[in-house]
Amino acid sequence: MEKKDIIIIRDPKVAKLLGDETRRRILALLRYKEMTPSQLSILLGKSVSSIMHHLCVLEKNGLVYLLKKEVKGNIVEKWYKASAKKFIISYELTEKDMPETREIVRRIEDTVREFVDNLKAFGYDLDEVKREKLLDLVRRYVSLRRKVFEGVASRQISKVNADYFSYWLLLEILTSISLYRKEEFREIMDKLSKIL
Repeated sequence: MEKKDIIIIRDPKVAKLLGDETRRRILALLRYKEMTPSQLSILLGKSVSSIMHHLCVLEKNGLVYLLKKEVKGNIVEKWYKASAKKFIISYELTEKDMPETREIVRRIEDTVREFVDNLKAFGYDLDEVKREKLLDLVRRYVSLRRKVFEGVASRQISKVNADYFSYWLLLEILTSISLYRKEEFREIMDKLSKIL
């Protein structure tokens, strides 16, 4: 199985799997290097049986795959790899109120609030009215950007021959161009620039 650059998760049940921190950590490790359950167990401080359970769930849902088996005496060592370099939960799943994606929606909202709260570190002191307007604009920006990014990523028709940073620069520029073409994006940026 050839590893994909990006997998867009559109199934709410699969998205819910990523609400578990251990599964996210397993995927993060397996994106860069094939590993055995024993190796993951040591790195994550979990039992091998717990890691095997998570790997079975991730494999069943197409997020990891068994790369190879090595037989050493009576021991069979299985090596796993993430199915993609990056997993993106579809914006559509976070636009609806669904039990499977509430944790993801909460994490996005926390990120938006942290962004606004940390503007003070850059010299932006906002009153409550401006803060609320900014929160709304940043939520709209994040939603639109996720939607456009997903559209750009979905257009990829073959594997990209580039390192990680070049690949993300390519996606970022294509996303920025697509955003710039949207009136809603320009309106959000105009309002943001007036507040900031």
